[in-house]
Amino acid sequence: MSKEYLDWMLRHRNIDEPCDTCGGAGCRWYGSTSTWRGGMGCSMMTMDVCDRCWGSGDKYNLWTDLRALKNGEDAKVKARAATLFADRCGMGLRSLRPGIKALAEEMDKYERERKTRPSGFKTVASCLAKLLRELLPPEES
Repeated sequence: MSKEYLDWMLRHRNIDEPCDTCGGAGCRWYGSTSTWRGGMGCSMMTMDVCDRCWGSGDKYNLWTDLRALKNGEDAKVKARAATLFADRCGMGLRSLRPGIKALAEEMDKYERERKTRPSGFKTVASCLAKLLRELLPPEES
């Protein structure tokens, strides 16, 4: 990229101080398809929004942190799921703690069994145990 083009792009985007990561472009290459989201990704270079400036391209004028936004939404969804579950049981989550813990332990046992189970059973049992534990409110000290 020529210096003239880079200067034009920065002026066009009203960027005084370009982001150290994307150089003012607002997007960058990631080493896998999971990009800034994390998790499982394929081994392919992928262009996505820069996770330092969040698309602004400006070092000091950051746009909305999409990772924090996603994590906040995930927390709201998890809290709502816990409320719906407790409502269906007709009890508060704190009252359900012993039952949820026991059920999660049973799911762990099912997941470890050597019996032949339907396809995907072990994955479902493992995920259900993890999800049940995530629904539990923090223990009081």
